[in-house]
Order: sequence, then structure tokens, then C-alpha cells
Amino acid sequence: MLAVLAVIATACGGGSSKSASSGTTAGPGTATTAGSPGSTSGGTNRPQRDYPAGGPTDPVFPPGPTQPTYELLVSGDGDCAKLLAETQTWDSVGVPSAEGSSTTPLYMSAAYACLGRWDDALRTYAQINAGSPEFQKCARRELLNWLTPLIDARRQDPNFSPVFVKSSARSPCPPDETSSTSAESSSTTTPSTESTETTTSSIAPTTSTG
Repeated sequence: MLAVLAVIATACGGGSSKSASSGTTAGPGTATTAGSPGSTSGGTNRPQRDYPAGGPTDPVFPPGPTQPTYELLVSGDGDCAKLLAETQTWDSVGVPSAEGSSTTPLYMSAAYACLGRWDDALRTYAQINAGSPEFQKCARRELLNWLTPLIDARRQDPNFSPVFVKSSARSPCPPDETSSTSAESSSTTTPSTESTETTTSSIAPTTSTG
């Protein structure tokens, strides 16, 4: 009887040892497959572009010489919003007839681009006759040369949205250009000294004969 019990005890001990052994052969958990760290996105690497080169002021008539329109784009930041607000009033005060129909959409599109409002910039740029714009001032031609490559880049790549930085360059345009309208008005109000001199010289003194 004792021999039978010994055989049973040995069989049970061997089974528990075998089950323990089989339990320890299981490998560590594979939880690492669920939590790989996120990768950084390259979307923050935006290209840089300069604001327009400084120098000109380009006041628009009206409103008048106290509005250094071009300078607002040179400094950028909050001044671009100020410029946009001003351009939205220009049609009502007669800027298109005084300064050419391309002046308002030029500055408005540039302000939109400066603010990153590219859909509005593209829409407004289309109103400029870019091949033959209706303005002659140097500062506006320079601004069009600054704006056109930005518009082209945005059309080619809808994700193009550069970070603007202050330019260290200087514009070749003169600091202040007289608007064609003001020049014409000054020429028509200037009296002619030649006609005055001619009139006075043609009046001969009268002499009395004794």
C-alpha cells in the first residue's frame, strides 16, 4: 500500500514540476507593438520670403500724402492689416480714377498675401492687368515684381505659405514720387510769369507834348 502511495506522490510531483516549467517558458509580453513614439512632422519648415525692399513711401491720392502706403508692406505684421483696411475704402474715394484701376487690387492683393490669406490674394491679383498695369510709379512696379512670384508659387503649390521677414535690401525707386494727378493739378494752377512780363512790357509809357 505504501508503495502505491509513493508512486502516486511521484506522479503528482512530476506533473506540478512540468506545469511550472511550461509556465516559465512563456516569453515576455509584446506590449511594445502598441506604443511607438510619434514622429515629428516636417510641416513646420515653411520657406522664408522677404517683405518688399524699403525706400519708397508711395502715398496714394486720395487719401493723400499722410498715407505712406508702400511703407506699410515693408514693415509687415500689423501694418499689413492696416493697409488692407485702407485699400477696402479706396474705390469709394476715387483712387481707381486718380491712380489707375490696377492700384487698388495691387496693394490689396499684396496685403492679403502678407497676411497669409492666399485665396483672397489670388482672387484680387486676377483683377490686375499684370502685363500692362494701369500705373506708372516705380514703387508699384517694384511691388508687382515682388508679388507676382509669390502668386505663381501659390498657384503651383497650394501648400505654399512662406514666413515673411524684413528685407535688408533697398529699393531702386526714389523715396517719394509725385503722383501723376497731383503733378497735373500743380501745373495747371501755377501762374505763367512769361505772360505777365509780356503784358507789362507791351504797355508803353505815355508822354505829353508841350
